[in-house]
Amino acid sequence: MQLAEGIVIKANKYQENSKVLTIVSPQGTYTCLARAASKLKSKNYSYSQTLTKIGFQISKSKRNSFDILTTGTVINNYHQIKENYAKLASTLIIFDLTYHLSVHIDDFFTLYNFLDVTLERLESTNYYKYYEIIFRLKLLFLLGVGPTFSKCVNCGKKEQFMFFDFYGGGMKCKECTGDEKKIYRGDFLQTIQTLYNTKIENIDDNLLAQLPNHLGFINEFLDAYYEHFLGFVSKARDILDKVAMSK
Repeated sequence: MQLAEGIVIKANKYQENSKVLTIVSPQGTYTCLARAASKLKSKNYSYSQTLTKIGFQISKSKRNSFDILTTGTVINNYHQIKENYAKLASTLIIFDLTYHLSVHIDDFFTLYNFLDVTLERLESTNYYKYYEIIFRLKLLFLLGVGPTFSKCVNCGKKEQFMFFDFYGGGMKCKECTGDEKKIYRGDFLQTIQTLYNTKIENIDDNLLAQLPNHLGFINEFLDAYYEHFLGFVSKARDILDKVAMSK
């Protein structure tokens, strides 16, 4: 029996002992019921945990509104992420984005592979905050609202950029400046452009170690960008920030 492959990004308790799982796969997102998955001795327990890569099979139910998880196996439980609070926090932010915004994405094959590679990198990297940012940046491309860095958003000119026009969603050249209400400029834009344009397969810790530390500026930029262009504010980030402040 050939099982589908997917990553559990959400597992909510359902009734007394079951869970409702959200699984991202190359074919799309599945919501299914894992019976008795909250019981430690249940066969469904191990592969019904958030942040687990699994092989799975689901079937339609005639008596339940959810599809039923009938078979599963653990491929990767990402224990190196789960044992590191900071890496886990970055992963939960990534899952929050994926859960709420994947409905607007058509290319699930690319989304799944991108998520898969990102989690693999998070397991071994010391630069987990950068991979959180890389995911946020490249997800904008898949959502069709990626920032434009390679040309002027007004005239298409590819040189003499003056700044990033926030509401225009991209760079502007010297000849097209004038009525911008919110602009960004500075070296951190070059860091964003590098992370946005470089394929994740070509990014490693050696490259990330050479980048200036612009994490605060980039996160501020991305928070504003997601809220303006997608109306999205991460509840996971707010909760994790409050937890971090309480420590």
